[in-house]
This record gives sequence, C-alpha cells and structure tokens, in this order.
Amino acid sequence: MTVGEFSFKIMEYFGVWRPISWQSIWAIRLYNLYNFFMLAFLYFFTLTFFISLFENKHNKEVFMENSFYFSTLLVLCFKITYVRFKREEIIALTNMFLQGKCIPRNQDEFIIQQNILAEERSNTRSFMTFCLITCTVYTVLPLTKRRNISLPFKSWSPYKIDSTFTFWMTYFFQFVSACIFGVLFAAIEILAPIIMEQICTQLEFIICRLYQLPKLKDTFNLNHDISRKESAIVNNCVEHHIFIFSIEKEMNKLFGFMVAVQFFVSTANLCTGCFNLTTMKPTSTQFWSVIFTINSYLVQIFLYCLYGEKVIQKSVSVTDRIYSMDWNSLSKNCKQQLIIIMMRSRKPINLTGASLITMSVETLLKILKTSYSVFNLIRNTN
Repeated sequence: MTVGEFSFKIMEYFGVWRPISWQSIWAIRLYNLYNFFMLAFLYFFTLTFFISLFENKHNKEVFMENSFYFSTLLVLCFKITYVRFKREEIIALTNMFLQGKCIPRNQDEFIIQQNILAEERSNTRSFMTFCLITCTVYTVLPLTKRRNISLPFKSWSPYKIDSTFTFWMTYFFQFVSACIFGVLFAAIEILAPIIMEQICTQLEFIICRLYQLPKLKDTFNLNHDISRKESAIVNNCVEHHIFIFSIEKEMNKLFGFMVAVQFFVSTANLCTGCFNLTTMKPTSTQFWSVIFTINSYLVQIFLYCLYGEKVIQKSVSVTDRIYSMDWNSLSKNCKQQLIIIMMRSRKPINLTGASLITMSVETLLKILKTSYSVFNLIRNTN
C-alpha cells in the first residue's frame, strides 16, 4: 500500500497530484490543464486578500484580519506549488518504503504495519474533517444573522457587490474556495507526520527481527547454522538501519524548508489571531470563526511536534530495546554488530526545519511561548 494513500488521493481530486498510474499523453495533458486551472483559482483567491490589505491599510481591524488569512493562504499556495514541482522526489521518498527490507516478513510485522496504516488513515481523516468543519463553520456563520448578512471574508472583488445576484455569487465563491483550501491544507500538512510514522514502523521491524536471534538455538542444532543465520539477520538489520537514516535525510531535504516556513508563519498567525480575538465581541460570529481557525493551527503544529517527538524517542529507544535482549546465547561477532547498531542509535532521527528547528514537544512549547510574547507586544503597542 502506498504511503499516505488517502492524502494523495485527495490531492488527485483537487488537481494538485497527477495519478502515478496514468500513462496516456492526452490524460496527462488534460490533468495538467486541470492543475493549471486549480492553481489559478487558488492564487486568485489569495490575491483578493493581498489587494484588500492595501484597500484597508487604515482600517486596523480589517487589515489585521486579512493579513492573518493572506499569510495562511500564501503559505498553502507555496506548499501546493512546492509539492507540484517536487513530485518526482516525493514519489522516490515514498517508494523507499516499498524496498524489500521494508516489507513485513512475518505475522508480527504484518500486524504492526496494519495497525500503523489504520492509525494513519484515522488521523488523516480526523484532521481533514476538523479543517473542513472549520472552513464550513467560518463561511456558514454569517448566515445565522437575521439581517445584514455579510460575506465570510472582507476580501477584494473585481466588481461591485450591489445586487443580490453578485452578493450570493461572491458568497458561493468564497465558500467553495475556503473548503478547497481547508481540504488541501489537511492533505499536505499530514504528509510529513505520515513519513515519520512510517519511520517508526521500520524501527519496530528491526527490533522484531533482532529479537529472533536468541530463538535461533531452538530452531537450529549446529553452531555453524546458528552463526550463519545470526550473521544474515544482523547484517540485514544493520543495512536496514542505515537505510532508515537515508530516509531521514531525504525527508529533511524535502520537508525541512516547508517546516521552517510554516514554523514562522504559524507563530505570527497565532499572535495575529489572538490579537483579533481581543478586538471582537465573544457573542459575534467572527469571534468563534477565529477560534476555530486558531485551533486548526494549533492542531497542525501539534501533529508536527507530536510525531517529531515520537520518531525521536523511537529511534533512541532502539538502544534500550537491544540491550534488554538475551545476549548470552549470541556469538561474539553478533554482539559486536549489535553494539554498532546501539552506538548508531544514539543519534536520534528527527525532522528539522532548514537545520534550525527540530520538531519535538520542546519546540511546541517554544512556539507557544514565542507566540504569547509577541501577542503581548502587539497588544501593548496598540
């Protein structure tokens, strides 16, 4: 099964990711045309907020609110374009998990993989549902007003909204655009956590295979056969462990810059969102809309840091798991190779943003502290 299959399927539907199985030239051309249309649609929606910033530069509340949404949409457009141009590298990275050494070899490993895939699908769907609900709530809440219904976003439009038809046409455009952005936001943001979860799965495979070593004496009678089988298993695990670090290298190469950009934008948007809340009434629809949007950012950052911490702890725990094995029945050569794996495991596997930011629980706390400090600065300044 393809890594991140559900996320890639969603991106296929919205014109961001052309299906890998397509070989027809005309099908590829038609999809590229669809991809161009979708990108133009999303960039135009982002452009409406950029123009609105200049139109409302003297209106502090509208300017702060639109800057919040413009930065969010701009980063997402960047990520969509980035995924589009890094298509071959992403395919190569996901295909690394289809190598022979990464495939389950017994029932225990198969169960581990199935549990991880089930968790992956559940997390992806839950996060996507949460983002879609957030966008839907934001765009539907204005309809709850009995009179003076306003548009969900105070963005620029290339025509005057002075008739019922143009108003509802613009309302529908903003609703559809927000829902598309919400779904694509979830589909792209969950890719890096999925890769980290798959790395944890491969580390579990290594532990399962190493735990077979003490049991070899119950299967083979001759010391020569035991030694040969030990050597084969350990050599395979050493190669597998080195291969996992090569996956980490490719993961950081692909997602590192995206994570760094998202780190700074998320910090700024959390500050801006919290500041917007201080200028709104708790009974207003905009107040609760911003609450949902801030929660989406928090969940996104939490997923990055949660899975980043998980892969760090899993990679470091390999040493303890190997140390707890029954070493008495192992050969001297096997023990030396296990020590090499333990020494290599001292360096944790992690996702870093441009070699500056390590995704972990500590980073999550730093983001929240920094956001709160900047929020206080903005509030005191105003």
